[in-house]
Amino acid sequence: VHALLVLEQVLRREPQRHDIRRRVVNLAMHPMVGRFSDAREHLEILLREHTPDDPELEALLARCHAARGEFEPAAACYEK
Repeated sequence: VHALLVLEQVLRREPQRHDIRRRVVNLAMHPMVGRFSDAREHLEILLREHTPDDPELEALLARCHAARGEFEPAAACYEK
């Protein structure tokens, strides 16, 4: 969790660091952390600003939705 917080501080100073944003997603989605809402926000930024047609990011976003019980948005992400 500490590493996640440090990386989020980096993103506040340098929001264009998409490499860091991907690492934040992976850390936030780790089973010991479970911050799927945070991961979802970062994934939406990556899909909007960096790689809009990335199937890996869409699958991760679907997992975030499913983890929160949001099954319709999860299905839509999997369909993409």
